[in-house]
Amino acid sequence: MNYITSNTEPVKDWKVQATIHDAPIGGWNRTNQCSRSCALSPIDMTHDVTTHKSRTRLFAPVVWRDPHGPRRITNIRYITALVLDFDKIEHVAKRKIIESFDGVLSTHYSTFSHNSERACFRSMLGLSRPVTPQEYGVLWRWMYRIHPSDRATKDPSRIWYLPSCTAEHTGVSFIHHIDGGRLDVDAILKVYIEDDMPNESTPKERTVSLPRRDTDDRYTVVRCPASYPIRGYDGETRPFGWYIKNWDKLQKHTTGNVQCYATASGSLGSGFISRSVDMWGIPRYRFTMCNSNKTHMDCIVTDHELEIRYGDKNRSWSYLKSPDNLLSMLGLLFGEKLWFCEVRQRLFMDRSPIDDPKEIQIMNILRRKFYHGQTLSLDMVRQALLLYGDNNSVNPLREYLEGLRGKWNPDMESHCTTLFSKFLCAPDTELAQIYGRKWPISCVARVLSPGCKVDTMMVVKAAQGHGKGTFYRTLAGSCPRTGYSWYNSSKINIGEKDGRSILRTAWIHEMAELSSMAKKDANVIKNFLDEQFDTYRPVYRTHEVKEPRQCVFTGSTNDNDIGIFKDKTGSRRYWFLELQSIENQMGYDPKELAQLRDMIWAEAVWRFDNEEQWWLTPQEQALSTAHNAEYTVESIHDTLVSGFLSQHTGKFFTIKDMLQHIYTHVEGDRRVPTTIRPMNYENFYPSLLLRMGAVLQNGGRKCRRLNIDGITTARTGYWLAP
Repeated sequence: MNYITSNTEPVKDWKVQATIHDAPIGGWNRTNQCSRSCALSPIDMTHDVTTHKSRTRLFAPVVWRDPHGPRRITNIRYITALVLDFDKIEHVAKRKIIESFDGVLSTHYSTFSHNSERACFRSMLGLSRPVTPQEYGVLWRWMYRIHPSDRATKDPSRIWYLPSCTAEHTGVSFIHHIDGGRLDVDAILKVYIEDDMPNESTPKERTVSLPRRDTDDRYTVVRCPASYPIRGYDGETRPFGWYIKNWDKLQKHTTGNVQCYATASGSLGSGFISRSVDMWGIPRYRFTMCNSNKTHMDCIVTDHELEIRYGDKNRSWSYLKSPDNLLSMLGLLFGEKLWFCEVRQRLFMDRSPIDDPKEIQIMNILRRKFYHGQTLSLDMVRQALLLYGDNNSVNPLREYLEGLRGKWNPDMESHCTTLFSKFLCAPDTELAQIYGRKWPISCVARVLSPGCKVDTMMVVKAAQGHGKGTFYRTLAGSCPRTGYSWYNSSKINIGEKDGRSILRTAWIHEMAELSSMAKKDANVIKNFLDEQFDTYRPVYRTHEVKEPRQCVFTGSTNDNDIGIFKDKTGSRRYWFLELQSIENQMGYDPKELAQLRDMIWAEAVWRFDNEEQWWLTPQEQALSTAHNAEYTVESIHDTLVSGFLSQHTGKFFTIKDMLQHIYTHVEGDRRVPTTIRPMNYENFYPSLLLRMGAVLQNGGRKCRRLNIDGITTARTGYWLAP
């Protein structure tokens, strides 16, 4: 196969896209901060040979991703020429090497160390197309088979001096330009892969000996085209790499660390793989295992070799006590059995949560299996467990709801519409049907779209023993992975930041006996329901996190004095239903609700996916407000204001006038305090102004400026009694 393109190009027309660097001062040029991109002409290099400069400009035949970034292989976009260095070889060998490139578009020039005794020169070869760092490594190894050159030239991020020489070396320095075709990159890659990497059906095998203390087992190294894909400059993916035939599943390690076993005679047991990338982008894998004799073997898997080194129980394994290696060991020992539950915010081993005793057990297992009983830090194990949980986190609740997609359609019976009337014996009214249809959608929305706006709370009122809490608990269900319930009725400390961590442990939180909530400020409760994110500090963590809320709130009460309705301004947030009274018995069958639970949530998921809104329309909100007004508790201020307004119909007044009238009465020629006047009246005066203003606003009245004989007063604060 011909590895050179057919068309011949003259060197004088050859332009290499390169980066020119200024001469380094006081050391090697480490960054590209003083670099500039240009089209380098090899013919122009001839001028530098005659200048006799010892330190001249440098060039790199690469195009950087970030021109001002670091000079690293990860910053290379592509390479435009193949550069080789030949140091201290015979002049006869130098002539043969240059002659072998006859017909290849190339430039060869002496380097600064070249002299009459030993030849030192550099060859720059033209490429048919730009190549990526991985492809450059393949081209370099292919050329190394033909002409062994300086191994340092395999680094494509290396920068090179332009031709230079001193005055005394002028007679022996040289520069040769050869017209010809470019190296056919695709042809070289193809033959290189076909020679060493046949298709998977007929893999090429070669056997290498792995030194063992007790045996001389031989393992087979197989070239597998499906092992490590190389993505070329043109976007095409080319397979390349080795894998160890006797180690099952090793070819899958490009996607992560997986369990691996040695299957040759005298099996070495289990091990783990840690992945890295060498300086020119080729993957390297470090395989670590323990055999039956507790001998620790560390293998570095490269393209052409398998390097082995042993360790024993007397060796220090501190270099393996890193979080990355511990992660690999945890994956090897437990795999998917060890997982983090996003709902419970706990790390689980199968169905059991990881606690302090289990952490100690895991530490002891790691010590015995991988470290020959040497000391291992519990804090490091705990950090590795946290990292492992972050990499293997699962949300069982989201999985459950997503698994219900397609199980309900509009042609089937709707269980959401009759949810409260059927199972909680609520009156089968239009409002109950609206609540039953929209409340499950809001529950689903909080899981499938965390942090969405859900500022309402479902509230039911019934006698004791009606089964209000059992209804919520049955409807919420439990996690199939852990068995933990997705329902919580524990008290939530709204004002405490750390107390909010309990919100992430359940899906439906019930605030039982809402009459006790009257002691709290109504604004605190309203703001709590309005929040879409919760800030708290998770267990075993040092920093706070801010996460979108994924739960909903419900309420229940059996008291006629419902504290949440003492504040008329916040009643829209509560969807209230009074259930039919059934003394000392449950109003529904929990088993029937458990059987229909999946269909109820499947219907809610279908409605959510079809973008049905879970908030009330203005017409539905008006219906809800009128319904809640029947249960609104009137305070003494409402009664006093109503009495005052009835006596001052059609008159303008201020709140101060109203307070003086309410809390005083006339005795003779002066006004004295009434018996209902509160103690420390002057201290409570500002709060009374605000409270009375809220009562007037809830009645639909507005504060305005007073208009007297067509002249509007400058002072506001006047109210008109109807």
